[in-house]
Amino acid sequence: MNTRTGLAIDLGENVPELDFIRPSFPDTGICGTFRARAAEFGFILRYPKGKEAVTGIGWEPWHFRYVGVPFAREIADRGLTLEEYLL
Repeated sequence: MNTRTGLAIDLGENVPELDFIRPSFPDTGICGTFRARAAEFGFILRYPKGKEAVTGIGWEPWHFRYVGVPFAREIADRGLTLEEYLL
């Protein structure tokens, strides 16, 4: 099954020593603002902290998935992962 849909994005803070595998994405500044407002633009944090048992992937604070505005808002409001929402 091909799951490469082009609906995900990895974001990172613009720093001189950028780590392309695990980019810095703090809870403050523009990164924090994006995280807080992501659902308004249809994005969800794909692999949230504490949900590793559900997603099967470790916490990735830089990895977002586009699901569309109404779905992102519902997922975020309910504190769900994509897996939990789809069940």
